[in-house]
Amino acid sequence: MTLEELKTSDPEAYAAMLAEAQASANAEAVQNERQRIADIDAVAALYDDETVNAAKYGDKACTAQEMTYRAAVEAAKKGQKFMADTKADYKESGAANVTATSAPDEEQAANTPEQRKAAGKAMAAKLADNKEV
Repeated sequence: MTLEELKTSDPEAYAAMLAEAQASANAEAVQNERQRIADIDAVAALYDDETVNAAKYGDKACTAQEMTYRAAVEAAKKGQKFMADTKADYKESGAANVTATSAPDEEQAANTPEQRKAAGKAMAAKLADNKEV
């Protein structure tokens, strides 16, 4: 017997079967939705609230897997922009043209700690008297 034949021959049995099928489908849909939300909650700590809320309730609500993919794509875009900005900043800064300082004079390197201390005291005394060194 087909559904059409059942509908014609026994409308009450048809209505009961239809109601049972709809209830079963609704229960499955509710269970699937609860699982989708639970899956998102399981990884939510890795993402900002905006990303999580968009995945749960946004116009383009999605699964935890899709949310993770979308977040990864967005992070990759931000990372590429960061690297491009960093390279541009480096190029504009002229840091590539900065050279190392030369080694200290041999004379200065030859001074003993006592000689360096005496020279420092002499410079401090001159500065205290507002004289240039």
